[in-house]
Amino acid sequence: MVDITGATDKIQTEEVEFKAGVSEGTFNKMGAAINNLLDGQPSGVSDSNITMISYEDTYNSFTGYSISTSWSDFPLSHQTGDTTFCTLDAANNEVDLIAGAYFVEFHTHGYHTQACTAQTRFRNISDGTTDILGQNMIITSTATGGCHMSLSGVVEIASTKSFSLQAVCGAGATINFGAAWAGTAKPDSENNVWMQMKIQKLT
Repeated sequence: MVDITGATDKIQTEEVEFKAGVSEGTFNKMGAAINNLLDGQPSGVSDSNITMISYEDTYNSFTGYSISTSWSDFPLSHQTGDTTFCTLDAANNEVDLIAGAYFVEFHTHGYHTQACTAQTRFRNISDGTTDILGQNMIITSTATGGCHMSLSGVVEIASTKSFSLQAVCGAGATINFGAAWAGTAKPDSENNVWMQMKIQKLT
């Protein structure tokens, strides 16, 4: 039998000595990071502060959507994950975020009708401002072809605001996301997912 008398006191003493060398905030963050690693999650990430927004339709439907020469909203239809800080308003293609700081990331893949430039933005509808501007996409081919659009950035708001995800492309061009697709459907019953947006609450 192993004698562990005094072991608890020794552990507590070593913890105090270790903690004395770092700030309390840093010590607590290190403890949280260790707990996340033990839970199999990256440091600072919790499954209770991420929501996923997408636009989907049934596997054999190509309703999709298109963008052209004026800023227009991406349709938003589905939400999964944490809904305590983000509310999906699918009827208006908007999300409502409560006060805080957020990391927003968006991806979609479509096909173009001719050469053009295109861009996305995360638009603050409440204030009439663009809070995140996506990287420009340049299409040089005049033939129909595939293209990828993305956006990422941080938003900080002091009160609840409504946002929409918008896109635009050059004069005379159209970029389709599922719409008017003449190909065959996937051989299964899973939904078509035309776009995905991740919103993570940071503070």
